[in-house]
Amino acid sequence: MESRSKKARSHRAAPSSSVPDDVLRSNILPRLSFKSLARFKSVSRSWHALISGDPLFAADQSLHPTPASSGFVYHDSSGLGFLSAPDTPIGVPDPSYPSLSFTLHSHRLKLVASTNGLVCCGAGVPDFNRGAFPGFNLLYVFNPATEEAHLIPATQLDRLFVGLAFDPSDSPRRYTLVCLRRRHAVVEGYLKTQFRFHVFSSDTQRWVVSSQRVVVDDLRSCEPTAVFAGGILSHRA
Repeated sequence: MESRSKKARSHRAAPSSSVPDDVLRSNILPRLSFKSLARFKSVSRSWHALISGDPLFAADQSLHPTPASSGFVYHDSSGLGFLSAPDTPIGVPDPSYPSLSFTLHSHRLKLVASTNGLVCCGAGVPDFNRGAFPGFNLLYVFNPATEEAHLIPATQLDRLFVGLAFDPSDSPRRYTLVCLRRRHAVVEGYLKTQFRFHVFSSDTQRWVVSSQRVVVDDLRSCEPTAVFAGGILSHRA
């Protein structure tokens, strides 16, 4: 009896383990899947605000994807949607985007860039006044994790060569788009391809044409791709 009572007293005296709140918020919760996080929204009001609408938390969450792909962006009759892969760290339970569905009734939609959880799509909207269907004349930038979307006017382009620069650790809301404009010309008897850079900043909300130009050998059949890494946006032919 005495030994049992001693064990009971020692068990009651053992300190309860606890995790510091900052460690829980910064190092544990961002690594959980969105579906798991949704269950913790009801823990407290602060947790609900953190998981539902904190841009810094969403940025931290986007930095911890373990699978190669976290989901799929798709377009149907109701608009633009995001379908998360099972058990991935980022994703949205409800794939519908009410803020986009009324503007994306387009027959042409193309995923043109994605970086660190941010997605850029090009949309072609019919011009009923001209009776024509132009190239991709609208750009949409949206974050599936936060459900935030921005409409960006784009010049009429048959092909979109767009790079997206976004570093959530630097700023969860700031991004830059770089669009290549391609032009072919004969220089000293040789056919060359000239690229100019149109830059859009989320800070200024406008396009600016850079004075820099790049002239290379003829690349009529080339489709440049953009890669953002280490704070540098590069276009590869």
